[in-house]
Amino acid sequence: MSELNKRIEKVLKSRTERGLKRQLNDNLDRRQFNVDFSSNDYLSLAKNEKLIGIVKERLAKSDVMGSGGSRLLDGDTILHRQIERKLSNFYNGEDALLFNSGYDANVSIFATIPDKDDIVIYDELIHASVHDGMRGSRTTHCWSFRHSDLNHLSELLNAARKQHSGSIFIAVEAVYSMDGDRCPLAEITNLTKGDINIHLIVDEAHSTGYIGSNGRGLVSALNLDQYVAIKLNTFGKALCAAGAVVLCAPNVRNYLINYARPLIFSTSMTLSNLHIVDVVHDYLSDGHLTTEIDNLKRNATYLRQRLGIPENVTPIVPILTPQSKRLAKALQDNGILVRPITWPTVPKGKDRVRVCVHSHNTIEEIDKMVEIIEKFCTIRSKL
Repeated sequence: MSELNKRIEKVLKSRTERGLKRQLNDNLDRRQFNVDFSSNDYLSLAKNEKLIGIVKERLAKSDVMGSGGSRLLDGDTILHRQIERKLSNFYNGEDALLFNSGYDANVSIFATIPDKDDIVIYDELIHASVHDGMRGSRTTHCWSFRHSDLNHLSELLNAARKQHSGSIFIAVEAVYSMDGDRCPLAEITNLTKGDINIHLIVDEAHSTGYIGSNGRGLVSALNLDQYVAIKLNTFGKALCAAGAVVLCAPNVRNYLINYARPLIFSTSMTLSNLHIVDVVHDYLSDGHLTTEIDNLKRNATYLRQRLGIPENVTPIVPILTPQSKRLAKALQDNGILVRPITWPTVPKGKDRVRVCVHSHNTIEEIDKMVEIIEKFCTIRSKL
């Protein structure tokens, strides 16, 4: 065995022994689960027959499938730019740039825009893609603040102003992907107003589609667009597609086109995916998804009430338990699809079953899940 294979096997063995090894389930058949409380399909659009029908009609009229290359070569189309203009208008941005994923977008933003004398101040629970972007950045000044702790953020901002003359970037998520809590955006903008060298960057991945007017996200819901330098809205959660759009100033868009390697060196978004993005945003802007949004909020509120946890109308509900894998299996054995989340995805000691509610879930399904959770907790407390 080569030295490379020895090292790989050693690392994988260590992960397996610690119960941390990730793997794909080759035999996974989602049909064995009667109820979905796991996917990010918050508005249940992935199986929406009307949307599927419209997209099929569009694809039937197209004589092209793939995009053909990078957007800087032969993969750019009129449809790409039309959708960017539409999304810029819908999400209240100056300009817009499409990316193949939210991950690519975050890596691009944080690897290219901060310069060597700049500082990035980020929430400690920020997404992994932001960390990967910062690793490739020219700046080495990346400071974390305690999760949604305004006092700590204020302290770091004051220190940054005193120690550095460059730009300051603040990185937050509108809704945090593992805890499901909202960012105190209004309070953060109160800390940054009037300082032209502070630039707030907001990831709306888990708020797009259901928060704000027609699902525009938390920034727009709070009328804070003028205080946000860069906003990222994604299509891979509530909007049943793939990809993301960066909302920013025109010069920032041009800068990313010139320096964002994931954009420059990747084949552009396929036309089939572009059509899905286009159709879904037509539905959102026309108010055709009001029922789905209302159902989602009702279900999220009801689940939190049943569990006795603070009300927060987002679809992500973490069930914190050191027995996350056993609880997930207990639910799966009863036909309910959920996933255990452990370190290093979440901090040590914060293992959980991540529950995602959807528009299509019923009150009866929520009741059944809560009953299984309560039974599991009762049994474990007696051991």
